Amino acid sequence: MRHVADANMEPKIPPQAAVNVLNFLLRMLDGLRRRLNPAPLQIIETVDAYKIAQAVHVVTRLGVADQLRDKALEINDLARRCQADPDALYRVLRTLAGKGIFKELTGRRFALTASADFLRPDKPGSLWAWVMLLEESWPVWQQMVDTVRTGKPGFEKVHGAGVFEYHRQNPAAGRIYDTAMAQLSRYMAQTVAAQFDFSKINIVVDVGGGNGTLLAGLLRKFPNLRGVLFDLPDVVPGATEVMSSFGLASRCDIVGGSFFDTVPAGADMYLLKNVLHDWNDQEAARILGNCFRAMAPHSKLVILESVIPAGNRPSSGKIIDLTMLVATGGRERTKQEFADLLERAGFNMRKVRRTPFPNSIIEAERKPGAVTVNSQMETPEAATAE
Repeated sequence: MRHVADANMEPKIPPQAAVNVLNFLLRMLDGLRRRLNPAPLQIIETVDAYKIAQAVHVVTRLGVADQLRDKALEINDLARRCQADPDALYRVLRTLAGKGIFKELTGRRFALTASADFLRPDKPGSLWAWVMLLEESWPVWQQMVDTVRTGKPGFEKVHGAGVFEYHRQNPAAGRIYDTAMAQLSRYMAQTVAAQFDFSKINIVVDVGGGNGTLLAGLLRKFPNLRGVLFDLPDVVPGATEVMSSFGLASRCDIVGGSFFDTVPAGADMYLLKNVLHDWNDQEAARILGNCFRAMAPHSKLVILESVIPAGNRPSSGKIIDLTMLVATGGRERTKQEFADLLERAGFNMRKVRRTPFPNSIIEAERKPGAVTVNSQMETPEAATAE
């Protein structure tokens, strides 16, 4: 099954101002609901959320959305096509219809909703692979008690290897993971394209760019750009396929290597999407230090990651942070933590911009006069003191 979306179709991104207003209203309504609901009900609803996640995974695994892509189907016909028990499938779909995922019609028929349509693997902007990741992540979350006691991620305990090594050893799982990341990257490409003036940018390096979906989105939007896709040697062959599928092979260099060793030099912009959150502060500073050494004084550094808000404000980034806790040993960071990390690596944070998605856009520039000393970034004065 091919999971590279049609090059001529892009998922639609709502205006940021509209998203900000909607999120504000949702926070107000959620706060009101929590105050009015009995306190025990909040615990019950929270704990029961995993059941909905599992139901979404089941219908995705069975290919229900694929079968409903053209028309509504009666449950017996649908179950036959999906090789499922009609009564069991009906009960699952009835529950999801109550959440706006699928719609129940008269005669025990079901149809797609706008949300359910994104469970189709060939839908532009599909979240099929994102849902399918539950198969490898669910047993890891069951180790969370041990993770909180020890501070060590449970992924290796469950799967016998760390996240990235496991995906190298298990190509089928690796393809699902890469597809899930690429699906999110299509949205981020549009968001970054809308937030930056690329007229003075000639070369962009996507550091740890996976199969290149993010970079491809930018190259398609801005014909003046050239790209460099940089990732591990066993990862970058997937980028060759993506660039070729979009007709961009002549405008993108594919480079294999480790960002812990070096980063391609001489570009105008360096992108890091969901890279730093996989690593602790020491490892993240090492990656940023290699970017610093590769960058010219005029180069921009753009980081696409969740920024954890202060206080009790709800945030998808806080949930992603728990994913990093149990899976990689990395972390999401607050704005101040990003500023400190960037300063440690020789950068000044210039701006943080929210997006409609969990990732914010963090823009940084080289700190004037900073130099590299023993793989750390210091000012000339500090280097002299040593």
